[in-house]
Amino acid sequence: MASSRVVFLDWWRPQDQSRSGYRYVLQLAIVLVLYVGAGKLGLAVPFTSSNVSPIWPAAGVAVAAVLIWGIEIAPAIAFAAFLINVLSPVPTFASIAIGLGNASSAVLAGYFLRRFSDFEMSLPRLKDVLRLVTVAAVLATAIAASVGVTALTLTHTKAWAGYGSAWRIWWLGDAMGVLVVAPLLLTGQDLLRVCRGWRALEACLLSAAILGTSAAIFSPWTTVRDDVLAFVVSRSSSGGHFDSVLLVLRSRVFCPRVLPFGEHHTDSVRL
Repeated sequence: MASSRVVFLDWWRPQDQSRSGYRYVLQLAIVLVLYVGAGKLGLAVPFTSSNVSPIWPAAGVAVAAVLIWGIEIAPAIAFAAFLINVLSPVPTFASIAIGLGNASSAVLAGYFLRRFSDFEMSLPRLKDVLRLVTVAAVLATAIAASVGVTALTLTHTKAWAGYGSAWRIWWLGDAMGVLVVAPLLLTGQDLLRVCRGWRALEACLLSAAILGTSAAIFSPWTTVRDDVLAFVVSRSSSGGHFDSVLLVLRSRVFCPRVLPFGEHHTDSVRL
């Protein structure tokens, strides 16, 4: 019990006591810009109504930012989410609630992941990937979905009859956003070192295939562009939504690590 309380207090303290003010402001600005950009990208995807998008990359930005820079970055997440919604046909009260809900979802995801004392943000092990998927993508996103859809319903932006459908789309969008964006931000530096030579070509071809498939599905001349379930059953969803996680798994778990000359692998697979 005492150790759990220490972990809790350590989490809510600033990670770097010597962090200067201008650096903190710069971090807030970076998260604000990335979140707003990712949010605008999510709203550009065909969605039903009332800013309920079937994919929300900003959720992955928020989770990665909290894991990297700590809870102090939460105000930028809340304000960015508020800004995205208040500039669209969403009431101010609902926009405030959505901002707080999205920030709370990312903060709780970071808190519970950090409670695992051996969780590593660079996702070098299979269990780190599974914890990110379970805690951040599946469980924590339910908070943002519940707060957001409830706020839209209370402000008469959506009817109560469509609450369940809107909640499922919101949750699915946040979950997919975490699965796609968060692993790339958390492991970006390491992935750049891994993706060289033929691996870089493979990554480019895979990305081109995903973009081409997505364009074919959601282009103006197709008939499924307004069907949010296309994100679930299409190849772009079954492959694209999980390509970030699969790329991490492949490079971290199944591919041998490059060690200095003279050293040998003792445990090629860390679980």
